Amino acid sequence: MHGNRGFLLLFFFFLYRTITLPHTPLSLFEDTLYWTDRQLNRVLSAHKYRGTNQTVVSHLISQPLSIHVHHPSLQPRYANPCDPLANGTTGRHCQHLCLLSPSAPAGYACKCRPGYRLVEEERCVEEENAFIVLMKGNQIVDVPFNGGDVRSSALLPVVGIDGGLGLDYDRQGEQLYWIQGRAGSTDESDDENCTIYTTPYGGGGNRTEFLGGADGLVGAAYTLAFDWIGRNLYIGNRIASNIETISVDGKQRYRAIILSNDGNRTSVAKPRQLALDPAAGRLFWLDDGGFGVLTKLAAAGMDGSEPTILDDTIQYVESVTVDAERRTVYYSTQFPPAVHAIGYDGTGRRTVLSEENAIARPRGLAVHESRLYFIDPTYEKLVRVDLPNGDNARTILDNEPDLRGMVIFRKRSVTPQHPCTMNNGGCEHLCVPAVNGARVCLCGMGYKKENEVACTPYKTFAVVSQLDVTRGYSLRDSAEAMVPIAGPGHHILHVDVLYRESWIYWVEYNRGHWNGIFRVRPNGTELQHIVRDGIGSNGIRGLAIDWVAGNLYFTNVFPHENYVEVAWLDGTHRKVLVRTTNDAPRELAVNPIKRLLYWIDYGQFPRIGKCHLDGGNWTPVVTSGISNPRDLTVDMLTHDVYWVDSKLDMIQKVSYSGGNRQVIRRNLANPMAIAVFLSDVYWVDRNLASVFRASKFPGNATLPERLRTNLPKLRDITIYDINQQPMDDANPCLRLGNGGCDQLCFALPPDVGQKPSFRCDCAVGRLSTDGRHCETTDEYVIFATRTEIRSIELDPTSTNVPFAPVVNLTNVVGLDFDYADNKLFFTQIRPWSKIAYLRGDKPDAAGAGGRHLGRVRVGGYFVRLAAVEVLLDGRLCRLYLRDEHGRYGAGDDRARRATAGDRARSVQRDAVLHRLGPVRDVGQNFPHHNGRLAEASDRRSGSVATERSGDRLRRPDAVLDRCGPGEDRAGAAGWARPRGTDLGHHLPLCHHRLPELHLLDGSAAEGGVPGGEAHRGERDRDGEAAGGFTA
Repeated sequence: MHGNRGFLLLFFFFLYRTITLPHTPLSLFEDTLYWTDRQLNRVLSAHKYRGTNQTVVSHLISQPLSIHVHHPSLQPRYANPCDPLANGTTGRHCQHLCLLSPSAPAGYACKCRPGYRLVEEERCVEEENAFIVLMKGNQIVDVPFNGGDVRSSALLPVVGIDGGLGLDYDRQGEQLYWIQGRAGSTDESDDENCTIYTTPYGGGGNRTEFLGGADGLVGAAYTLAFDWIGRNLYIGNRIASNIETISVDGKQRYRAIILSNDGNRTSVAKPRQLALDPAAGRLFWLDDGGFGVLTKLAAAGMDGSEPTILDDTIQYVESVTVDAERRTVYYSTQFPPAVHAIGYDGTGRRTVLSEENAIARPRGLAVHESRLYFIDPTYEKLVRVDLPNGDNARTILDNEPDLRGMVIFRKRSVTPQHPCTMNNGGCEHLCVPAVNGARVCLCGMGYKKENEVACTPYKTFAVVSQLDVTRGYSLRDSAEAMVPIAGPGHHILHVDVLYRESWIYWVEYNRGHWNGIFRVRPNGTELQHIVRDGIGSNGIRGLAIDWVAGNLYFTNVFPHENYVEVAWLDGTHRKVLVRTTNDAPRELAVNPIKRLLYWIDYGQFPRIGKCHLDGGNWTPVVTSGISNPRDLTVDMLTHDVYWVDSKLDMIQKVSYSGGNRQVIRRNLANPMAIAVFLSDVYWVDRNLASVFRASKFPGNATLPERLRTNLPKLRDITIYDINQQPMDDANPCLRLGNGGCDQLCFALPPDVGQKPSFRCDCAVGRLSTDGRHCETTDEYVIFATRTEIRSIELDPTSTNVPFAPVVNLTNVVGLDFDYADNKLFFTQIRPWSKIAYLRGDKPDAAGAGGRHLGRVRVGGYFVRLAAVEVLLDGRLCRLYLRDEHGRYGAGDDRARRATAGDRARSVQRDAVLHRLGPVRDVGQNFPHHNGRLAEASDRRSGSVATERSGDRLRRPDAVLDRCGPGEDRAGAAGWARPRGTDLGHHLPLCHHRLPELHLLDGSAAEGGVPGGEAHRGERDRDGEAAGGFTA
């Protein structure tokens, strides 16, 4: 026995000397010890006693960390005393925790969560003892009233809090709420980047984000207070200058703004802290003032009614709390340092503490049992004084740096039989306590009160976009008619609506997630990213919805080309209607009744044009007297087209055919967008930061009405109303389900006289001879970007796409196909190297993880290949590939193998730096490749490794395979496209029954791919080209 211990100690000493990193994970199984070595990228094993037979289990794992042997013998099963059914004690079990205990008679002991105590051996009841919840530094801890280092053990500490500000708790829901700044922030003045978090204070759950910018919160919460009767959370927003209330129960959290800055003395400007007395239905807040509002202590009903000023003689306010029993409000200031008291009605103001009591910045005020508690970050202490005069000061904690907030955890009083405690008071959304034990029902954003308890969505409102937020405003008052689209990272350019299906659409222009076209319900639910791929570097610059046929139109802007595209309303069946290099279409407007599409051309000579809904028959409408048109819209009552010109500073209109041009408004500041509703015209002015309304009729000189002000960075406006989107029952695309078309249906103008009066088209594939259905295409060009596989027609003038793009791939480099077996092969180099294949005629990203051909058998072992190129020779059943990391053979070499993955043989082992890919010469059976750094192209025999000289090319980013015997030559053999040329106009093609065009390119053509783009010179992290072409 002692000998075995000696051997074991000796082995661990040996292990300590040989392992290269500390804290190496270990695992034992039978007589073998396993461990990982992160620096050597290995999993190793050895005999657990002597250390002999040391073996490398695996050396292909990148930075292995933890290790554990999975085997049932390592976790033997025994009778569980904590399982009442297993022990025949049905009905008896621990309420909270059951812990195995060999000393207990039953073999287990029951324990309770923090804040509970054990009764009757198995049942837990809540503790009634109060304690202090303290936010200090980056943590929240509990502190007993007698102080000291001993915790009260009633709260599990919450750590990792950056820039903590506010703090409160929900005893019924056992939740702790706090406000947290951005990561690494310690500046309390950062009121723009705050988020509300919550976590169970008794453990058993992780912290979750309760409310942030992604929830439609404009601005950020700075302070909070919990209403334990109505079960609502109140927040003060210093950026939006308002106070909101949010329901905490239920699947949907309803929010309502109860107080805002309406220009009165009692308005909210920059709320510092909130305090509630739900039993009395009262809300109190301290306001730092600003925007024409004084610094003050104010009060109101919890529904925002009857706001009053209690004290407006104070400056530099800090904290506020209430003594509900004595109906007294306590509040503090920093300059001069003081704590004051005043009655609920604003009478009896007095000073409780002043600078003479050794205070500098009293905050976190709380009252409990006739005592006032507060923290002072300057003196680094937590202090208690007796009320009402502030006598008998006692320091509970001293020398505690970075004190941030405090609240006393105790049982809160509830008015017996309060309406809000029973079935939410009968309210559909929010139940808010009122005076004298009554209640008031409120409706969430996007809703208005239909009667005392019911809520109904707004049917009419203006959707206004600023660059960083989109909001809905009622046209009758200042109410929020939709949940705002807000949060970090937004850059919103255009908005539109679909009334009959209750959708808000908008366009984002960014480099991150927020890029493309999105939609959401007016109540903030069902956020969808419907157009996310194939977006030009200059973004999407126009948006219009055909609500009759169900099509979405948008402009897609690339550096050298501009597209007008169409898709279904959910973003599927996307197609390029117009591709142009001469014109610059931007803003769009659609008239489904007249079946016309209008757009503004931002070219050298600005103009407004129109076309059919399928993109055909483009004709100019306005070509003169136009300078910088920013937006246009259609009046669906008269079908007139209105537009704003930010350089001429006016609003003009023409008839739908282009005649009867008139000026509506002159001498505007900087109009950015326009909308027409009934008899009025609405526009947003960026310089004046306002939304205006005026008569739409010419010659009306009345001053425009300001609907909303103080809205910086205004960008677009549209009206959400049923009258804005009338239906057309005669539209052929409404019949037979999309007009009988498989994919896209376009209704033609009635005056065209064509039969049928509509046209079907295909976003993917080509239109069959019956003019209704779509069929697959068997001749096309396939190309790869780093994350996608796309295709284009052989006809450079066609905008059809043979198959839908395969997206969400990673580092795709090589492509080839097996036409007879209907397989499309591709290679990836990250996150792991592999060769895989998809269905050839209809590739699908869901099948991208199909069969891999990524390893070969060498000497009885399987070796993984880091293949980045693949080339298929179907006639000789050979697959050519490149071993990037030299795992098969030595160095960066090329190999061939049978298509089944075996019989590998190296065919080249010289250094061709940064090869872009191979291509096969069908006629002479030679694989070609090109090298970017070597600036050369060469070819190899398919059976021997003899090198033949190749023509030296200038930066050969593309190599075209030679045409086979009997094929028509449309270009020179061995042709290479100079870098940056338009692929769609310079492709030499070989025409034959089966397309044998093989083209590899380091970047996607800037003009040849509808909806796709790659910048010149773009590489992945290893310097490899971003993609390649093949047909």
